[in-house]
Amino acid sequence: MDMMKEARFRLIYSGLIKDAQLGQLVPFLKREFSLNDNSIRALLRTPPRTLLHNAGRNETEEYRIAFERMGCRIQVESIMPGIPEQFNISAQHYTIVKKELSKILRVCSCLALVLVQIDEQNFELTLPSLMGDFQDKVASYFRESDTIIGIDDNRLIVLGFSTNNEGIYRLRDKVTDTVKKLLGTDIAVSSGVAMFPREGKSFIDLLHIAELRRTLNDTPDLSESQPQSSLVKEIPSILADNEEEVDAIQLCFEKGRGKLFKRLLSMDSQTLYAGLGQVSQTKQKEFLARLPCDSAIIPWVEELISNQHEIPASNEIRQTYEAIYYQMRLGKELEDRHAIQKKIEMTLSNTDVLPTLPSVATQVFHIASDPNSSASDLSDVIKLDQALTSKLLKIVNSAFYGFRQKIGTVTHAVVILGLDDIINLSIGLSAARVINVKVRKDLYNPRNLWHHSIGTAMIAHKLCEKFPDFQKKGIFTAGLLHDFGKIILIEQFSDMYATVRENVAKYKLPIFELEEDTFGLSHAAIGKLMAANWNMPDYLVEAIAFHHQPHQASQYPAMAAIIGLADYLYHEALKSGKFTVDDSDSFNILTFGHKTILKSLFPELTTDNVGNMVRDAITIMQENQDSFDILT
Repeated sequence: MDMMKEARFRLIYSGLIKDAQLGQLVPFLKREFSLNDNSIRALLRTPPRTLLHNAGRNETEEYRIAFERMGCRIQVESIMPGIPEQFNISAQHYTIVKKELSKILRVCSCLALVLVQIDEQNFELTLPSLMGDFQDKVASYFRESDTIIGIDDNRLIVLGFSTNNEGIYRLRDKVTDTVKKLLGTDIAVSSGVAMFPREGKSFIDLLHIAELRRTLNDTPDLSESQPQSSLVKEIPSILADNEEEVDAIQLCFEKGRGKLFKRLLSMDSQTLYAGLGQVSQTKQKEFLARLPCDSAIIPWVEELISNQHEIPASNEIRQTYEAIYYQMRLGKELEDRHAIQKKIEMTLSNTDVLPTLPSVATQVFHIASDPNSSASDLSDVIKLDQALTSKLLKIVNSAFYGFRQKIGTVTHAVVILGLDDIINLSIGLSAARVINVKVRKDLYNPRNLWHHSIGTAMIAHKLCEKFPDFQKKGIFTAGLLHDFGKIILIEQFSDMYATVRENVAKYKLPIFELEEDTFGLSHAAIGKLMAANWNMPDYLVEAIAFHHQPHQASQYPAMAAIIGLADYLYHEALKSGKFTVDDSDSFNILTFGHKTILKSLFPELTTDNVGNMVRDAITIMQENQDSFDILT
C-alpha cells in the first residue's frame, strides 16, 4: 500500500528586523548552509532569497525558529506535490497557473509559457532574486493580462496569450530582453517555451517541454500542431473543473485598495474606462472621489458618471481584470483582510485595550453640555488638573494667539478667549495624552506624532479664520486628535504596522490606502470608534473619521475636508526642509473628494492657491515653534 507523501516546504528569507543578531546569523549561515561571504552578502542585501528548497515539516520548522530568534523575517511555503523536484513550485504559484490555464479553456484560446533561467555560474551572487520586487519590475514591462511569477531565485515563468510562432517568439524575446535590461546585458539568460493546450495538457507537461527547450536551446514550430479545438476536449478534469466564478471587474473596483488601486490607475485608459463602465454609478462616484485631485483621468470619469453610457466589456477586457484578480491574489487578500479586521474589531471591543479619556475631559464635556454651567465652573474643573492648566496657559500665551499681555490664570483665559475656545482646547489637550504612549522606538517616534498633531491643529485653526463656526465646533481639537487611531495599530499590531509604513515609501501610496489594504480599515476608522466610545460630539467624530475621505461623511464633510487639507499642508510644509522632523515614510495626497468639498469654502482652490497655503503653513509652524513642546 502506497503511503501518502510527506508534505514538503521551502524556507524564504525576507529581511531583518532592526535588532537582528548578525553576530550569530553569519556563522550560522556558514555552518549550516556552507555559504561564503559573497553569498551571505547577497542574501542579506537582496531579499527575498530561498534558504531551504525542499524540506520536511520538522526540518523547516526547526530552521524557521532558529532564524526568527536571530531576527530574520521568514516565510514558509508549501511545495506542490507532483511537480518535478528541480522546480519546487509553491502551492500558491501552482494555484495561480491553474487558474490561468482554466481561463484559457473557457475562452477557447491559447497560452504560451516562457521559462527563464539565469545561469549562476556566470556571475557573482550579488544580483537580486527573481522573486519579490524583481518579479514586479518585470511585470511593469508587460500587459495587464500577462502573468509573471518568480518561482525561485534564478527562474521565473511568464504566461501570455499567443496563438502562433510569431507570438511565441516575440514573447520569449521580450522576456529575455527585459531580464537583461534589468540585470545587465552580460548576464547569461536561457529560456524555453511551451504552448497550452496544443503542446501540453497540464502545468507539469508545460514545464517539462519548456525546460527541455531551454536546455537544448530549441525553438518550437507550431505550424503542424493539432487544431486547438480537438485538444481542448482531451484536457484533464483537473484543469477544466468548475471553479467558483468571480466577477473580477466588480471586485477590483469595489475592494481595490492600496497596491490594487494603484494598479488600476496604471492601466491604459481604454481598459480602465471599459471596466469602470461595468460597475454601478455609486461605485463610479466612490472611485472618482478617491482619485488624486490632479489625476488626468478625472474629466472622463466625470463624463462617464454623468452620461452613463452603456459600455460593453469584451472577453479581452474581462480576461485582463481576471488576470489582475489572480496575479494579485485578491481572493486570498480579501480573506486575510477580513480576518484581520475582525481581530481589530474584537480588540477595540475590549474596554481594557482602548485608551481611557482623562477624567478632566469628561468633566469638561459635562460642563459644555449643561446650559446652566458657568465660566467659573469650567475654571474650577481645569485648575484641579495641574498638567492641563500648564499646557492650556502655555498655548494661550504662545505666538499662536498673539496676545501682548501675559495670561496668568485659567479664569483670565476664559475671559479673553471665551467659553467655547477654552472647552475645545481643554478637551483636545487632555485627550491628546493618549499620544504619550510607550511604543517601539524603531516603529514610531512619539515626538513626531505630537509634532504632526499640533501642526495640523494650528493649520486647521488658521484655515478657519473666516469660518468661526468651525472654530467654535473645535477644529483645533479635531486636528489635534485626527491621527490618534494610529496608537491602537502601533501598540496592538506593531509588526504589521511596521510593514505598512515601509510600504508607504516603497509603493508611493498614502498610509490610509495601505492600512485599508492590510487591516480592512484605516487609522481614521479606528479613531472614529475611539471618539465615539468617548462620547465626543458628532462633528468631532466625523472630522476624525473621514479626514482622508470626506465624501463619506454624512453630516460634517466640510469639517473633515478641512482637517484633511491641514494634514496635507503640514506634510507639504515639512518638504521645505525647515523643520527637523522625519517625514520620510509619508506620502500624502488631496483627493478629488477633498477638492470638491473644499471648493465651496475656498472657491479659488487652484494649484497656485494651494502653493500659497503651503507657504502660509510653513510660516504658522515657524512662528509657533514653542507650541510643539506643549504635549511633551
